[in-house]
Amino acid sequence: MWKPIRLLALGLAAALLIAVAVWGAARLLHDPVGDCLDAGGSWHYDVEECSFTQNYEGPR
Repeated sequence: MWKPIRLLALGLAAALLIAVAVWGAARLLHDPVGDCLDAGGSWHYDVEECSFTQNYEGPR
């Protein structure tokens, strides 16, 4: 009885580790600043967003 439970727990732990690794790799590969600049916008670091307008008025 303990062996199936142990295998199930091991399988769930492995699935969790794989999910965390995939999520972390996706966060490392995604570059919102580069994507914004490639699309012709300008990245505003104070509000962390991309803008495609010519005039930007943020908090001063």
